[in-house]
Amino acid sequence: MIGDTSVASPRSDDSQILRVEVRGHWSVLDLVRQLDAIDYLYRSDMIVKCFVNGYSLRFTKEIRSFLLFGDNAPAIDEITQGGLQVKSINYSSPGWQDLAGMGKGIEMISGLIASFHPTQERRNKRTPEVAAKKIELDEARQELLIKRIEIMRSVGFNKIEIEAIARRWLQAEFTLKTFVERKMIVRTTIKESGKLASA
Repeated sequence: MIGDTSVASPRSDDSQILRVEVRGHWSVLDLVRQLDAIDYLYRSDMIVKCFVNGYSLRFTKEIRSFLLFGDNAPAIDEITQGGLQVKSINYSSPGWQDLAGMGKGIEMISGLIASFHPTQERRNKRTPEVAAKKIELDEARQELLIKRIEIMRSVGFNKIEIEAIARRWLQAEFTLKTFVERKMIVRTTIKESGKLASA
């Protein structure tokens, strides 16, 4: 799901819940950094997808400000339907965060976090299959970034803006990867129709 570039309608009711399972000691700063990274990746993914059908073009100034600096505005809330919504949080270890949002965005975040999380097989042995899987996941993340850059270039972002936005995306991804490597984010699951499905 990392490289999915299909476009969800900004008015779609395709809502899901992402459960992020967490462990260990969390500071307030940890929580802010982690949720900010997830929210930025989620909202920017929705915004870039909306460029494909022209929905976002009338909000160019607000979108540039959000993608470059993280500044929010009513237009950004309209495009992203308010971003992710916190449904519940439990920080006793083990704990969780339940975040509601659009299905495609939720699946993208879940797939991204899963790509950073080493499976038991990857931890215990270095095999050609494990190395190939890592390369496949890295290529999927790279491909998604390239597609986003192509879309932004096509709607008039200049080279300096695109480079700055790409750095913000990569920094947000690195933040989540750090929490996974510190074993503070254990895994993600997606809740559909009252059930939790492993992602």
